[in-house]
Amino acid sequence: MERRFDELTGVALSETFNEDMSALIAKTGKGEFSLIAMDVDMLHAINTDFGREAGDNVFRLIADQIRRLFPEPNIAYRGNRDEFNIVLPKCSKEEAFLKAEQLRRAIFEERLEHYTNDGTQLSQSVSLGVSAYPEDGSRPADISRRADSALMRAKKNGKNMVCLAREEKLIPKTSHYTQAQLERLSVVSEQTEVGEAALLREALDDLLKKYDVDIKKPFGFEDIAEMKRDDLYDLLGEIDLNQLAVALKGASPAVNEAILGSMDAEESEQLKSMMIEMEPRPIKEVEAAQMAIVEKLAVSK
Repeated sequence: MERRFDELTGVALSETFNEDMSALIAKTGKGEFSLIAMDVDMLHAINTDFGREAGDNVFRLIADQIRRLFPEPNIAYRGNRDEFNIVLPKCSKEEAFLKAEQLRRAIFEERLEHYTNDGTQLSQSVSLGVSAYPEDGSRPADISRRADSALMRAKKNGKNMVCLAREEKLIPKTSHYTQAQLERLSVVSEQTEVGEAALLREALDDLLKKYDVDIKKPFGFEDIAEMKRDDLYDLLGEIDLNQLAVALKGASPAVNEAILGSMDAEESEQLKSMMIEMEPRPIKEVEAAQMAIVEKLAVSK
């Protein structure tokens, strides 16, 4: 199949992703290559707060950084929704991890053309997972699944990070299949020379993707926007206003509105004044303040 390219970002479409990986496996033989799976964090909030064009600009920003950091022979693919995959020929897993971290940092350090209510310019984060051939599998499906698993771990652990694929822990389950299904599975296993257990895992992954089933993500700072105002008012009572002001320096308009709207008029005006008078804070300080508030809210809940 001839490779086609995404009109918005200019990177390859994922139609040839598995085919290209199969060709690379055949060409590489006993060599190695790596795969980076990437997902754009909280893009829904950008689209909601600033419109679809803002989300498209995020994709263009990410594609520009990919092209800068991963020139040929590396190949980038635009996947479903907010996903990208990058194949790195002749690249070890450790090298790919460092390159993925470089990409994550480069994207996060870029400033979007959008601001919070207090005038802080927004950044965009991404989460990434890294796997490698042949360490994490001998087939495209295995390598991709392991990278996706690492990516989901990065999302689950708080986003804006890179995780390496690790050995999968198999958990025995009581399963019921018809005799006809088992016989057909055996035939497919013989024809493809792939173990029945691996085929079943692949089928289950496809099923979960079909129904968009995901691991429940932990409560994060941006989730404050979804809380009821009465609940938020009670939980914010013990949090220092200065810490709130720092945290809101990097928050979306939706979170700013939720927190300010949950306060009484006097506290709200006091917090607004602090945010206006406060000098810009380093990203790490803002993230630390947000994490501290999340931890306090989690304990209070």
